[in-house]
Amino acid sequence: KLELIAEYAQNILVLDEGKIILSGKAEEVLNNKILLEKEIGMTQYSILAYELEKARKVELEEIPITKEKTVELLKK
Repeated sequence: KLELIAEYAQNILVLDEGKIILSGKAEEVLNNKILLEKEIGMTQYSILAYELEKARKVELEEIPITKEKTVELLKK
């Protein structure tokens, strides 16, 4: 479901127990590791990018949130 949000939302507000924990552009919010810490999740593309960087397989200029952006960054 986060992939759909990433594709269509421009701005996102994330609440945790009624408090705002993240707010901003989709690109900034959906790749924030706080989402994993709070067990909210991330897009599969952000998780892939973090795992590739962690394994030192690739160094990306940004963490993507959509399939299209992931493909674009990996082609570089």
